[in-house]
Amino acid sequence: MHLKPTFHWFSALMVVALASGGQTRACQENPGKPTISVSGAQAGNANYYAVELPKTGTVSVTISASGDTPCPTGGEKCKCNDQTKDPEADGSPVYTFSKTVGNQDPADGPTVKWDVTSSSSPGEYKFKVTKIDQKYKACAQGWTGGVSSKSNTQASDEVTVLVYKLETETVATQPTDRQRTKVGVGEEVNLTIQPSSVTASWSVDGGSSNGSVSPPSGASTKYTAADEAAMGNVKAEFKGITKTTTFNVTQPSGIKLEASSSTNNKNPLRSGFIAKIYITPADVNFEKVKIYEGTGTSIATGYFSSLNGVNHAQGPDLSPSGFVANKGTQLAATDTVTTHANVTPYSNGVFRWPIQWHYKLGSANKPVVILEHKGELKWNASTSTATLETTKGGESATETNP
Repeated sequence: MHLKPTFHWFSALMVVALASGGQTRACQENPGKPTISVSGAQAGNANYYAVELPKTGTVSVTISASGDTPCPTGGEKCKCNDQTKDPEADGSPVYTFSKTVGNQDPADGPTVKWDVTSSSSPGEYKFKVTKIDQKYKACAQGWTGGVSSKSNTQASDEVTVLVYKLETETVATQPTDRQRTKVGVGEEVNLTIQPSSVTASWSVDGGSSNGSVSPPSGASTKYTAADEAAMGNVKAEFKGITKTTTFNVTQPSGIKLEASSSTNNKNPLRSGFIAKIYITPADVNFEKVKIYEGTGTSIATGYFSSLNGVNHAQGPDLSPSGFVANKGTQLAATDTVTTHANVTPYSNGVFRWPIQWHYKLGSANKPVVILEHKGELKWNASTSTATLETTKGGESATETNP
């Protein structure tokens, strides 16, 4: 004889015990669509996620499905005399995924695992659950009826996971590191998103004081760095995703001279050199700027005291001509640095001429560095010799008379 079991009934929801590990799972009289959740990716608009292609290592993405199966109907329940009960579930529900990448783990389980590496292909990858199937065991001995399986075949909403890569490349081919994010004022950088099907809106935080982009939309744009030192945060926005690339905009901070020939002469006495001019630092490109020597007032003593208070006139704008590794952006012009001691008798004296250099770009007209032109005459009465040394920007030249 069968004992009458006690059941707890719900109006629409019933809990079925699964055979594996004593887990429970809800069945639904009229189950809705299964749902999908994504972890390990940045959430954008509805059902859209993005993963930036890693340069190294792995980004692990998990796509998880959940949903209910239909409950057994009256004719599918196990029956014994006037008693009915649901058949016992046979294992966990089986999920049918429609996907283009990743591994379902287990092969019929609710989870797809996907490792994105540097070798993964940029693109949009779609995931959808098309079926959830719950198998049931046969009714116990003495019971009749039962059902072998119940399926919810409503397809879930499709989820898209974008794998993208944002590449930057300086327009200037020197320095050789064209992927650098430290750039000189006015430098231009191309930014490109892969896959090319992505249409982004481009902008710069803080407006034109931090640089500009053109065009403002598309799979690529060109960033033009600000006229002065700044942090240029370039934003690419697409389908609810924001990717920010920060450029450290650097202005000229130094002038490097490199003596290439001498202007020395014994009689009349003079010492000096002609120097190549480089803008530093040497890890960015300053091809868009112009450089000029500004004013300065001399300080002179002894032999040169008649030159005390002489003003240095502002020089012309000088344009870059190229870039030299480890030296900087070279100017097309040279600097002639010479000190004259044409009048005898000679005596000790020092001439100092601090000259402020500037750069110009757009609305910016900014100081760079002061280079001192120094001439020093040393008179040796015992040998009746005069030695004249000229220095500027770390270079020097010396001549002696006679």
